[in-house]
Amino acid sequence: ASGRPQVQVCDVLSLPGAGAFDVVCAHYFLNVFAPDEMPEVLQHLVGHTRVGGLISIADFAPLRGGALARLWQWAHFALPLWVFRRLGLCADHAIYDYSASLPSTCALDEVVDHRVFGIGPRWHRTWLARRLR
Repeated sequence: ASGRPQVQVCDVLSLPGAGAFDVVCAHYFLNVFAPDEMPEVLQHLVGHTRVGGLISIADFAPLRGGALARLWQWAHFALPLWVFRRLGLCADHAIYDYSASLPSTCALDEVVDHRVFGIGPRWHRTWLARRLR
């Protein structure tokens, strides 16, 4: 009502209020979940977005390019994954392609590859999708 953003910091799976948010951001968050858990968490986030609202996901971009480029890109992903796995903070998995993981209640609006802090290769991606129903 005030026009100010409302930020929720909580366990995403226990968040009440379906369809309450204009924008839901999952930036470098979904990659902590195992492959069998991630679609459920993504569906839950979509459920908290109002119809017509925006889902913003930022994460590592799927591998692309030649063999050497793919190897470097994989290493860029694998090192932090290894560290976070050892700390018990994430599951072991390949790089997710959220374009293929979006529920049927969403339409992909835009995909943007970008650099970290504006430097280096474009090994990170943002997916923007709208909730249709």
